[in-house]
Amino acid sequence: MDHSQHSRLLKVSQESVVFILLLATCLITLGTAEGNENRFAPGFQGGGVDDRANTGDVPWPMAGANPQRTSWVPEGPKGNLAAEWAKPIEPYISQKVQIVGAEGKVFVSTAKGLYALNAGTGAQVWVYSTDMPLGHSPTYAGGVLYVGGFDRKLHAINAGNGTGLWQFPAGAGFHTNPLVVNGKVYAGNRDGYFYAINAQGSPQAGELAWKFQTGGPILFSAAYQDGVIYFTSNDSYAYALDAE
Repeated sequence: MDHSQHSRLLKVSQESVVFILLLATCLITLGTAEGNENRFAPGFQGGGVDDRANTGDVPWPMAGANPQRTSWVPEGPKGNLAAEWAKPIEPYISQKVQIVGAEGKVFVSTAKGLYALNAGTGAQVWVYSTDMPLGHSPTYAGGVLYVGGFDRKLHAINAGNGTGLWQFPAGAGFHTNPLVVNGKVYAGNRDGYFYAINAQGSPQAGELAWKFQTGGPILFSAAYQDGVIYFTSNDSYAYALDAE
């Protein structure tokens, strides 16, 4: 159903990419250190992908680290940085893709699907293949990865073994990183709609909760704070929507 009635309007190709991960980056991404009670950005209120019970205490489960997109965590690189390992990946990796880490793995979106690599060694764990390039980084929540692609689908994938759980079809390709908050997956699409989809674990998992139409493609990832979703569209407007 259309969500406009309860919204608030604010008016290549290359053959090989060498993927290098620093040891310090692994430590930030995976957040394996114990005893840190404040891993998230200031003002974090919990819920959805921010909830450590859902993410396995991972402080960087999505592009921008949290639904507020602050790109801030209290832990940072220390000492002399050195390459821990390098991994050749044949498919193209878009410059907008960020690495997401969870469950001892790092996840990388490519032109041929989602790669899962062992965080300690760089060894390939699994590949979730797609016919078209993925549009942005995945988001991890509750053992599931959510990622959109130019195949006009939002994919839900088991983070442990790479098995596809469900796909949600849209009118065009996804060029944004999803939000996962309070049991819903939120993502803007190039068809001009902003979609809310029931997340894995819901009785209606993979089904549309609501959608909101704008006047142009949505190419930038949304942010969330205090029950409100914020995003922009290529119709030259900024939007604030009630997340429910």
